[in-house]
Amino acid sequence: MAFWDRLRAVFRREPAPSVEPANPAESAPVETPVTRAAHATAASRYRDALGELRAVREGEAEAAVLDAILISLPDEPPLEADAGWDDLILLVADVLVARGDRRRANDLLRRARSVSAKVLRADLLCDGLAGAAKPEELDLAFSLLSEVLRADIDAPGARERWERLRIRLGRGGEIAAPPLGATLLVDAPALPFTLVREVARGGAGVVYEARAQVGPVERVVALKLAHQRASARSSLAHEARIAVRFRGPNVVPIFDVDPDEGWLAMAWAAGGSLRNKLRTPGDREIGSPLAWLPALLSAVADVHRQGLVHGDLKPANVLFDESGNPWLNDFALARSFGEPATAGSAGYVSPERLAGSPCDPRDDVFAIGRILEELISASPTLAPLSDLAAACTGVLVSRPPHAGAVLAAFERGTGATS
Repeated sequence: MAFWDRLRAVFRREPAPSVEPANPAESAPVETPVTRAAHATAASRYRDALGELRAVREGEAEAAVLDAILISLPDEPPLEADAGWDDLILLVADVLVARGDRRRANDLLRRARSVSAKVLRADLLCDGLAGAAKPEELDLAFSLLSEVLRADIDAPGARERWERLRIRLGRGGEIAAPPLGATLLVDAPALPFTLVREVARGGAGVVYEARAQVGPVERVVALKLAHQRASARSSLAHEARIAVRFRGPNVVPIFDVDPDEGWLAMAWAAGGSLRNKLRTPGDREIGSPLAWLPALLSAVADVHRQGLVHGDLKPANVLFDESGNPWLNDFALARSFGEPATAGSAGYVSPERLAGSPCDPRDDVFAIGRILEELISASPTLAPLSDLAAACTGVLVSRPPHAGAVLAAFERGTGATS
């Protein structure tokens, strides 16, 4: 049946007006809640359609208005965020649930982007779409609630639902200690962590302080959650493999990663990041770069010796443990020499990379120079590093060829030894 034929069939279900116009031939078409709801939905005026459904809720016209909206709804959500769309989907799904059509409500909620829609869908799955909830429905509900918490840890009711469901699924007990290195694929399809607070946010994801129970010991971890799980899968797996490949005292330890679920667990950097330290200038905050810089440069030099460019050196990716030792972090953009350049962080990307040149270790050298400049600005006592910073950010032909050369120049200029 064609769209307008189906819509006319819906209209015919609504009772006709009790009073006929005196002159039907000259009168305007009669507007009803059904026609108004259908026209508003078809014209993408979702708030108007929402108002029509609210006005007839639990009344005689509810079924006809509901059908008119469902027939008129497009199969795909608007390209741009539209609060009216999500609100309408939520109300329609709520009406469907009240009418006993849980499966259709679940299918409809797939089209919504809001946190509330995902929480409602998780509730439907936990109760079961047809009888008792199946294991795959509970797993999907757990995944949806985890996704909600990644986007907004304070989403109303999400944390409580997630905790209850974790216990229901038997994921609240002890978690086996991870093996040395990283487990690139894990069996659990959701988070085996308790989120504590957000500590950093970027274009690709969010980093939380989280807790993991390892036997009788509770371990603090930094949990990186991707904004878009599907597109981040290969990036997270790549990041974990590179970090494990270069694991050592000055590379952040990776505990576990689940690319399918979009998370990566790292050691907690109790000393914070260089970015946070630079926000409060002074030697007291940044420590003694003359002491920790050689270790950081050595870690980058090791990456270069093995034919890779880190690709995202910046203060936010320099972390410190509780003793003030530096950790090189975030290998998501690491690529081999000569590979096509990837995106980078504004202010730390070399001019050559911005122009589209392939990956070169001198891209990282440029970023090192920019970090040196920020350190010098934060602490005047580091003025002796000015010449090295200028060399690192200078023209390509005179720039140190790799981090090993930067480390050698640093040691010559300061009398330090690595």
